[in-house]
Amino acid sequence: MHNKRKFYRVTIIFILLTIAIVSFDIANRSSSFSTPLEALENVEDPILTVQEPIKTIQVDDYAYIFFYSQVHSPKDYIGVSKIKKGKYGWKQVDMLGAGFLSDNIINGDLASQNNFSVGLATLEVSSVIVNQQKATIIPLNEDAAKIWFVTNIEDTNETEIQFLDNQGKPLN
Repeated sequence: MHNKRKFYRVTIIFILLTIAIVSFDIANRSSSFSTPLEALENVEDPILTVQEPIKTIQVDDYAYIFFYSQVHSPKDYIGVSKIKKGKYGWKQVDMLGAGFLSDNIINGDLASQNNFSVGLATLEVSSVIVNQQKATIIPLNEDAAKIWFVTNIEDTNETEIQFLDNQGKPLN
């Protein structure tokens, strides 16, 4: 009799554990998408509205989608979304603002988070070095500025950023 109760308890625990695992699996499948852009388009309650994608850069199992957003007027703000490739497809893990587009763009670090940094640079900038690592430069259609982007940077209290012209000379 005692063994029978123990068997029923173990069986009930096994069934409940199986239900939990299957539910978790279904939730992961339903929130994953076949492309990074599709994952971005299906974000619930995003912190920024995507007006137009600019460029997607894939690094390992991550895709970084840069896009125009609106704060005051159309396409006046740059955002970036970090999308991770998982077992069932692509899923957004992070979204942040990279900065305002204006006539007075200055070279700078606008956002750093979870091992990546992004910022804006003036047209005179040819390359950007962040903690001795060369950043990817993304020109914008309006020819008003460029986005710079770097991944796999160490989280330190100080980030050293150098903006260089086409001859490798530092710009201020």
